[in-house]
Amino acid sequence: MEHKKQTGHICRWMAGGIMAAILIIGCTIMIGLSEWHDRKEIECRNTELHEWRKAMHDLNMHIAEMSLLGETVADWDATDVEDYHQLRMEVDCMLLDMGKMSRQIEAENLRQLFVEKERLLLQIRNAVQKRNDIHEELTTEVPKIVAKSKKEQQVQSSIPRPAVQKKKRGFWARLFRKEEKAAVDTMKRQQPTATTKMLSMLNHKIVARHQQQSRKVNGHLDSLGIRNEAINHHLQKMIAVVDEHVNMGIVEREQQIATLEGNYTYYYIGILSLLILVLFSMFLQVIRNKKRTDQLIGKLNAKNQQNIELLTQRRQTIQAITHELRIPLATLKHHLGVMKKDSADEIDISLEAVASMEQMLNDLLDYFRLDNGKETIMAKPFTVKGLGTRLASEFAGLADKKGLVLTVESSSDDIVLGDKEKIQRIVRNLLSNALKFTDAGSVTLRLSYEGGMLFISVHDTGTGMDEEEQQQIFDAFRQLSNAATKDGFGLGLSIVKNLVGMMNGKIELSSKKNVGSTITVEIPLPLVHEKDIERENEIIGDNRAEVVVIDDNELILHRMQGIFAENGIRCDTSMSMDELLAKMREKDYDILFTDLKMQGANGYDVLKILRMSNIGNSRTIPIVAVTGSAGITEDYLTGKGFSGCLSKPFSPNELMSVANRFIQKEVNGKGNIDLIPLYEFGEKQRTLWLFEEETEENIHRIDKAWEKGDRHELKEILHSMRGTWELIGCGEKLNCVFSSVKNTTTDKEIAQGICEIKRQCEDIIHAIHEEQEGGMK
Repeated sequence: MEHKKQTGHICRWMAGGIMAAILIIGCTIMIGLSEWHDRKEIECRNTELHEWRKAMHDLNMHIAEMSLLGETVADWDATDVEDYHQLRMEVDCMLLDMGKMSRQIEAENLRQLFVEKERLLLQIRNAVQKRNDIHEELTTEVPKIVAKSKKEQQVQSSIPRPAVQKKKRGFWARLFRKEEKAAVDTMKRQQPTATTKMLSMLNHKIVARHQQQSRKVNGHLDSLGIRNEAINHHLQKMIAVVDEHVNMGIVEREQQIATLEGNYTYYYIGILSLLILVLFSMFLQVIRNKKRTDQLIGKLNAKNQQNIELLTQRRQTIQAITHELRIPLATLKHHLGVMKKDSADEIDISLEAVASMEQMLNDLLDYFRLDNGKETIMAKPFTVKGLGTRLASEFAGLADKKGLVLTVESSSDDIVLGDKEKIQRIVRNLLSNALKFTDAGSVTLRLSYEGGMLFISVHDTGTGMDEEEQQQIFDAFRQLSNAATKDGFGLGLSIVKNLVGMMNGKIELSSKKNVGSTITVEIPLPLVHEKDIERENEIIGDNRAEVVVIDDNELILHRMQGIFAENGIRCDTSMSMDELLAKMREKDYDILFTDLKMQGANGYDVLKILRMSNIGNSRTIPIVAVTGSAGITEDYLTGKGFSGCLSKPFSPNELMSVANRFIQKEVNGKGNIDLIPLYEFGEKQRTLWLFEEETEENIHRIDKAWEKGDRHELKEILHSMRGTWELIGCGEKLNCVFSSVKNTTTDKEIAQGICEIKRQCEDIIHAIHEEQEGGMK
């Protein structure tokens, strides 16, 4: 309840924080959009001012270009006239646009002045052109007059002069003779000629026209000057207006930017302050919630640990109960089988009850092994047809007893590689389930192999299931309504599902109420050729390892013997200590498996008796403890002297993994010294190094004790060495020397024994060096 309240409080704070964050984000977005809009307007105004300046600059450039072109009006041709008119039209358009930015009257005045200026320039051009025409006319007429003058001179020179009669002159005549001659010359000069007349007429005409054109040009130039002054005046006014407008716009823009930055700075400071306040509030709340959460987590961890311990205890209890119940069941089953025939019916009923209980216990063990991940795949070759034949004979009796028709269809002769035992468990559970819930009709098993897939199909005409029941049928410990009167825990199909998943297969269910059900399983299995099987059999046949097992449960002995047989290992079994000792007198075994809990001698007694006996290799044989108790660890057992541990329930892979650690055909050139048990459960190099130092120290201690003649100390040293030497297979010599010291034999015999011990120590050190070098390689 407290956890729910705390969770609700946290959720409310989170919701409030999220809403505040959304509100702050929304305000920030709105302020940002407003700022963007204002800045956009300022940018537009700035662009407008820039366009005005550019327009004014372009106008000045065009006017300057027009002025430069107007300076050369005397040399204009038709192209220049057209260019000037084009420039004037462009300026006219610019002035129209400029009228929007300044006073319209100034623009109109400038337009009119430019029109008049263009007209005056054209008039000046025409006047200059006419004056040029006069000059051309003068240039044309003067050569004609000169030519005519030359002709007249030639004519006059060709006319003979009249003879002048010389008269007698008197005094007065002589006095006035020169004057007469001058008068004659004057008369000659005063006589007009045609050339003189032409020059006079040309002079009068050209001078008059030239003066007339000069007056026109001067008049036009005066008008043009007046127009230029007016243009400059109005243009300066327009420029002043535009500049004033632009400057005002710039000042206004700067004020807007300053105001904008100031306002939005305050906005953002406010938003940031609000955000900091919200975050600080949430931080304080998070700190408070963290403290509460830590307290709740502490409580939950304590509860979780308690639940884990309870689950572990439950699992251990169920496993222990299941394991312990199987032993009396096996005993009961054994004794019921040997009872007298006069109680055969009662015995059959008892055996059926025992078999049912045994099956339930096996289901429990299988489920917990799968749940704990202790099951592994052991692939072996087998035939599909043989699998079907075996299962048909196994379930034929149960089908006949219920009056059902059991049909097994398996025509495939293919040899496949897979875990036969687990596949048999799958089919057994499916058939057992189908026969259990089918009261009339038939049960059909179909086995086939195609395309690398093993197909298993079980069809029955039983009660069937609806859709809701089909969803629940594969759950563990789930029994449907039709199973209320049936034995079992509801684990069969759950085990099937887990086994199929382990082998990367898939399972499908098709069922209809009151009609029947069909379960189909597909498992990928590779095809095996006969040559591969022969080669594997040759390898198995070459394995001569021998194992002995002691247990008072015949079922476990039979199972372990079967697993070892499948792996080509000979296994002898015994149910008592006497039987075990008898077998060990006959041969040396590579490994011994002993159950810890047995009637009579238990596993600890077996270890103690064998290590103290001198029967075969009883002192050196690796002894593995088999136990179903979850509280006993391997470290504890190895500390007691066992070589290893095998936990119940175990899989074939687990059994073979433990066995392969100790099975040795030979010791690889080390004589009878076997160092493997020393470092099997620890760090190899460090363990060997410590054992080497211990061996050298023991040699030194033995020498000192022998020099002092202290048999008691010598006995203590040898006693401390016995456990390790027996473990590596060198305990026999040490035990002989120990017995000599203990039984107070002669010093000579003791000295000989000590020499043998020292030589054995040197052999051990040599074996350690070889093992270390081999490990480094």
